[in-house]
Amino acid sequence: MTATHANAHADALIREIEDEGAMERRAIAEAAEKEAAAIVRRAFADVRRRVHDEIAALRHDSERRLARAAAQIETERRLRDQARAAEILHTGYPHLIHFVIERWTQEKPRQLWIASMAADARKRLSPGPWTVVHPREWTAEDEAQLCAALPPEAVLAFNATDEFDVGFRILADGATLDCTPERLLAAESANQARLLAEMSAELDRGGSS
Repeated sequence: MTATHANAHADALIREIEDEGAMERRAIAEAAEKEAAAIVRRAFADVRRRVHDEIAALRHDSERRLARAAAQIETERRLRDQARAAEILHTGYPHLIHFVIERWTQEKPRQLWIASMAADARKRLSPGPWTVVHPREWTAEDEAQLCAALPPEAVLAFNATDEFDVGFRILADGATLDCTPERLLAAESANQARLLAEMSAELDRGGSS
């Protein structure tokens, strides 16, 4: 091999080595770029998950605080309504008896009053001689309605009294069915509870509308 051929062969080997080195460097660079891209993708995915989790936590916390605030507002509203209902009940109950008395002065409510108490007497009093104690303002129509509503075997006697002006009492064999407003409203606590329940229901209907 001549010196020229030897130099050419050496140059070829050098170029081949250089080409192989360049290819390896490119392969290493490409692999590094791919790895870097994968690292960046994983980093972005982690960041997205963390951001999503943070947003979800913030939303959940916000919803919880809103629910707590709404519950507090509702509790305060109920307490306020109950206090108002109790105040109305406290000031309004003494007037209840006046409204009951007013019903006695009206024809239709008075008839219902007599019919209701007559039905109660039929269930609670033993048949026999009955005495009906009534106010001075007692009409023939009142007497006829009561007689028609009571059992036919009841022997009735009617006595007027100045003790009360509204309602009546039926006395039978030592028992008394008191149909006066004072007696009908004697269970004050029960009537107050009933009124309070009705007012609370009305307030709830108003609050939900």
